[in-house]
Amino acid sequence: MALPKALFGRQGLSDIAITAALDFVGCVKVGLLRNFAPLQSVAWRQPA
Repeated sequence: MALPKALFGRQGLSDIAITAALDFVGCVKVGLLRNFAPLQSVAWRQPA
């Protein structure tokens, strides 16, 4: 398989890094929401 020349350029590497960073942030947000939602629903059921 021939890799695109863009992968070896600075622009290509920065694009890959940015994409990876955004994917990581997205995964973290999804993980936090999944963990936070049950806690929030439990908190709402309890009287203040």
